[in-house]
Amino acid sequence: MMKGDNSEERLVKRETLLSLKQMILRAWVIVLCGAAFSGQAEPLGEHLWTGNISIGYQQWTALADLDTEKFGTFEEGGFNLSASGHGRWKYWNRSTILLGADLGLMINDSNIRAPGDSGTLSADILFITPSIRWTFGKPRSLRINLESGLGLYWASIREFISTDYGALEGTRHFDEIAPGGYVGTSFDIPLGKMRRWHMNFGGRVHYADFGTVNVIGRNSGELDGPIISVQLGFSYYR
Repeated sequence: MMKGDNSEERLVKRETLLSLKQMILRAWVIVLCGAAFSGQAEPLGEHLWTGNISIGYQQWTALADLDTEKFGTFEEGGFNLSASGHGRWKYWNRSTILLGADLGLMINDSNIRAPGDSGTLSADILFITPSIRWTFGKPRSLRINLESGLGLYWASIREFISTDYGALEGTRHFDEIAPGGYVGTSFDIPLGKMRRWHMNFGGRVHYADFGTVNVIGRNSGELDGPIISVQLGFSYYR
């Protein structure tokens, strides 16, 4: 009964995140169509660059589907941290195009204790991507951002041992660097009198293919995307 309930819960989560992915893609289509039919330019005013920092939640289905037999399972949901910086490149059709880069970390825990290990396994991805941000909106107003990046994704699966002094890294079971990228949509909401600061809320779909994973001395399956994430943070315009 428990197993059935867990499967149903995972199915609901996957359907919810699939809906989020469809919303992101629809937002791209709507904004692109609006840009195509717009006329007079309305740039971001005096702002030359923007920085962003955020924290969020991601869903990584392929990780949870790895075959780890009786040793446990990876959590499908995890948390992420990211930061980015972009500088103004050009104005185009009532919008501003900015170029820059993103740096991020995504972590998913597990209850897996591999043979010979004394701690549990954790999976993480470190990514760095040159990226483009296409922003629509007037200065000090709601802004809609279309975001996309291509770069390198470094996936690791390793043991962490809990001690009185914190978590220590043990055995590394998997390390792979692969090309990858993301598309996303976010909204910058003005924070009243804080003219340069905005609250940022958005979602992204990441994809990278890390190939075959060997976690517990055997082929555990293919590890790839998509990884669907939502973030909440702050943007600063200068």
